[in-house]
Amino acid sequence: MRALNAGKGVSNRREPVETNFERAAVQQASLLRQPAVVQRTGVRKTAMYQAIKAGEFPAPVKLTGRAVAWVSTEIDAWIASRPKVSA
Repeated sequence: MRALNAGKGVSNRREPVETNFERAAVQQASLLRQPAVVQRTGVRKTAMYQAIKAGEFPAPVKLTGRAVAWVSTEIDAWIASRPKVSA
């Protein structure tokens, strides 16, 4: 019996399979709009943009001509890098 795709230039190579770890990493990253970033970090909009300009805060990604968002994993990493305050 002939293979269905034999002789049609179709490769018999398998496509790479996404691992559960890779799938989880993709699922964990989401885009946050500015109000959500302010709420999550406690940094006001003006201070946030000053820190972006100084290279001290993650830069947003452009969604459209006027809309931007931040990658949640970058914001979480920034939060984790901040010094812990003891009560």
